[in-house]
Amino acid sequence: MHPYEDYKFQLSKESSMSFVRFPKKLWKIVNECNSGAISWSPDGKAVVIEYDKFQKQYLNGQREMFKTNNINSFIRQLNLYGFRKVSSHYKVICANQHGGADVHVFRNAAFLRGRPELLSRVTRKSGLMRPKALQHEDDDDSANLLPRHNRRGHGTDAGVRGVSAQVS
Repeated sequence: MHPYEDYKFQLSKESSMSFVRFPKKLWKIVNECNSGAISWSPDGKAVVIEYDKFQKQYLNGQREMFKTNNINSFIRQLNLYGFRKVSSHYKVICANQHGGADVHVFRNAAFLRGRPELLSRVTRKSGLMRPKALQHEDDDDSANLLPRHNRRGHGTDAGVRGVSAQVS
């Protein structure tokens, strides 16, 4: 037995959910919600959210499962994980399924009903994607930030030797 075994403890289901990644939390509530606040689309390829109900039940209510209580912040989180809002006749079909309520539909190619093995592919975007034109402009401008004698490496060795001499 390991000496630290005594310090193990079991978290309740409610408190342990705060440590679960966003896609897993979302998967859990989409599959367990019976109120219509959040559900699968008829074909299981999208998540249907009824904003008012969802806000009351999962962001402000007893089942707070996310770090925010603001629906717009929750939507930003969806976007960070690659979910895209669906508009068109598909949304109308989902609204009809919810009795004409104001619903919003979000898709992610790796978030599908009955396919939990795909959750590992639902990842958070890292960094901002920038157009190549902006990247090249920044590269050109960065040369102007260096002192004139350092732009092509001139004077760098002399500067290092001078600092080394001062330290010695």
